[in-house]
Amino acid sequence: MSDAMSDAKSDAKSDALSDTHGAALKVRAADILIRCLAATWRFTPPTDTLPERCVVAFWHRDMLAMWKYFSGTQSTGVTSLSRDGDILARLLHSWSYSVIRGSSSKGGKEVLQSMVEAATRSKVLVTPDGPRGPAGQCKAGAVICAQRAQVPLVFLELECSRFYTLQRSWDRFRIPLPFARIRLRVRSMHSVEATWDSQTIDALLASLSDPSQYLTE
Repeated sequence: MSDAMSDAKSDAKSDALSDTHGAALKVRAADILIRCLAATWRFTPPTDTLPERCVVAFWHRDMLAMWKYFSGTQSTGVTSLSRDGDILARLLHSWSYSVIRGSSSKGGKEVLQSMVEAATRSKVLVTPDGPRGPAGQCKAGAVICAQRAQVPLVFLELECSRFYTLQRSWDRFRIPLPFARIRLRVRSMHSVEATWDSQTIDALLASLSDPSQYLTE
């Protein structure tokens, strides 16, 4: 009986290790594929000069192109603790980002404090409708980070010449195709005053979340 139990535990441990190894291989493969694809993209930068220290916000569906554009700038990226977040974290490390893991629902206070500290030194890139939506709905984290760090909040959007849309994803996630031309523009830039109350912040969030400005194809 004890031998059977020991064998069962050994098999379970082996299966767990196999699953972990398989997941790690998938993360590595996705990382390599995305980096090869992103190397072919051609960018036109925004006409506005971005501050060296700021919070840069953009919709979750556009994050691959945005992350690539800011690669090598020693910026900080915020990713979730999900398996997709594992892929993104590995990708961002390869693009010379500092990475903060977590979200408003997981480690929210600690994540926000890390974002504030990073924003006093560099650009902090955030998807305010991520990691689970609703699509185009701006949550408060980016605005509060900019307020506490006393740095500008810059909201970016892009135009892409060729992309594939994941129709079943919650945000209709967009993957630029090989050799796509991508133009970035500053949609809005805000100084979030330390004296702003919750009503003022809510008004800004409402304006950023305006569905008419969340363009879908």
